[in-house]
Amino acid sequence: KKNIQRFERGYPVYVNSALKAGEKFTELEEIDHRLTLIDCNVEERDDPEDRLRHIQEKKKLLERRKILTHSNENINQAIAQSEGISERQVQKYNAVATLVPELQELFKKKEITLNDGEFCAKLSEDDQRRIVELIIAGERGSARELQQLNEQLQETERQKQKVQEEYEKKFLRRKLWLQLLKRQRGKLKMKRAASGQR
Repeated sequence: KKNIQRFERGYPVYVNSALKAGEKFTELEEIDHRLTLIDCNVEERDDPEDRLRHIQEKKKLLERRKILTHSNENINQAIAQSEGISERQVQKYNAVATLVPELQELFKKKEITLNDGEFCAKLSEDDQRRIVELIIAGERGSARELQQLNEQLQETERQKQKVQEEYEKKFLRRKLWLQLLKRQRGKLKMKRAASGQR
């Protein structure tokens, strides 16, 4: 009790080493401290937004540590182990981090799932933005269903464009035909007029 008395408002802590005044941590020590801090400050890991942020922070720190130590550490495996999830899930979170910002926001608001986010990451940025528009417009379904709907809309747009082009070609042909007919009539009138003068 005598030795612990001064720690009544907290917990006794064993300090392995301490910095002397003016001393600084090495970059590697700083990375390890930041990784520990991330793990210690996580109260609940069920929130997809927090988990995404933690995974991306850890990935950045572990990549830097890998460079400094020249190790062949599997970063996804290290993150999975510290987060208590599978490597596959880490890969899905990494895919979500590559989404366009609007789609990431929908993920954070739980409007799309982790699986949907991973699927969308394979699409072009334009297709991702179209999916955002569909979701905002009130369309519901998985990302695959929304992608299929998007493809149907694009196909309809292509068909519409094709019909428009065909109409314009027919219109142009008709216009050319009418111009040709007008010229022929003009030539015929000139011939009649010339033959009437003789």
